[in-house]
Amino acid sequence: MTTLIESRAWRFAALAILYSAQGLPFGLFTVAIPSWMASTNYSATQIGSFIAITSLPWSLKLFVAPLMDRFTYLPMGFRRPWIIGAQFLLLVSFATLGVIPNELFWLTALGCACNTCAATQDVAVDGMAIDILPESDRARANGFMFGGQFLGISIGASGGGYALQYFGLGGLAWLCATFMFLVLLIPLCLGERPGEKRFPWSQGVASIRSGGSDNTWHLIRTTLKILLLPASLILLFVQVSARLSEGIIMAMLPVYTVQQLGLANTTFNDFSAVGGLASAVIGVLISPWFDRLGSHNAYWYAWGFFLLALIAMPLTINQWTMATIVVNWVSSHLLMICLIATMMRFCDPRVAATQFAIYMAMSNLNFAGGAWIYASLANQYTTAQIIWLAAAVASSSLPFWYWLNRRYIRLR
Repeated sequence: MTTLIESRAWRFAALAILYSAQGLPFGLFTVAIPSWMASTNYSATQIGSFIAITSLPWSLKLFVAPLMDRFTYLPMGFRRPWIIGAQFLLLVSFATLGVIPNELFWLTALGCACNTCAATQDVAVDGMAIDILPESDRARANGFMFGGQFLGISIGASGGGYALQYFGLGGLAWLCATFMFLVLLIPLCLGERPGEKRFPWSQGVASIRSGGSDNTWHLIRTTLKILLLPASLILLFVQVSARLSEGIIMAMLPVYTVQQLGLANTTFNDFSAVGGLASAVIGVLISPWFDRLGSHNAYWYAWGFFLLALIAMPLTINQWTMATIVVNWVSSHLLMICLIATMMRFCDPRVAATQFAIYMAMSNLNFAGGAWIYASLANQYTTAQIIWLAAAVASSSLPFWYWLNRRYIRLR
């Protein structure tokens, strides 16, 4: 059985495909199905509640991570059993969506189930990536992983809308179930490490590695101890500044383009989609250079690109403004590739799923915090002033990144 440890090509391809399976339900239940609901006379309150409930699992995946570090079946791999289980339940959830009554309660329940399975698979894949990726491949792997995720979101949002139009909810659900079955073949056919079992009844043994903790309190203490290390705290602060800045800009863009520039909202949506796909492609192409340079060094270039994109935004109008939106998507994505690759570097394999989930939970929280900051300041300051504020927030991390690079990263 081919394993992810043995083959670099299979490693990149498998991570990208697994991430596309996470992105598809996110795009489906936050874009395609809500827009279809709007066209079938659901109220705004019903649609808003649907989106809130079905997206909630992505905020709760932090609670799944400790279970993965605590409970393992090492003969089949440290993370692989969790990936197989979550992917199988994702398939079952979509198949069930294909036979339920077309009612809001069932749509919401199955949407929540699908995203719960996708979020669980996300945590498991992140933990496995941290565990099996050599440091020299992490930036490139992040390019493939998030490229796959952006592709899955695009398929769910755009392809899901067309499927609903031509095949209905049942047809869409079975198409998604088929896709999830094909993705399930990846962890079934690829092992995590040589000598491990493919299935529980197969022959094989656990590889020699640090497995999960057999004591819950020890797991919690270990995780807290690692998170409170000076290097980890600095890394968290850098993440706070980067994601707050990104949240401010992403909340500002629809208002800026539609209300202030008078452009159609569909124009903004189209350019945002182009920005997402461009980010995926450019991230995959440029991440090998990040690996050669070192993600901690590449961060300086990505940050400079991000700052230039911010500065260019208030200096452009109309179609050039939309072009800078695409550039902003790309620069934000490259910045996150470098930052996440560095986070992986500081994750301890014993609690990697939990530690990385905390990092990513903080990332999502800070992004939302940036949007809240914009909402609080939008009526008091001009767009240009808010953009400069976002640039200042992003720049506040640079002394800390320099210290992290000089004091901790070079010693590892």
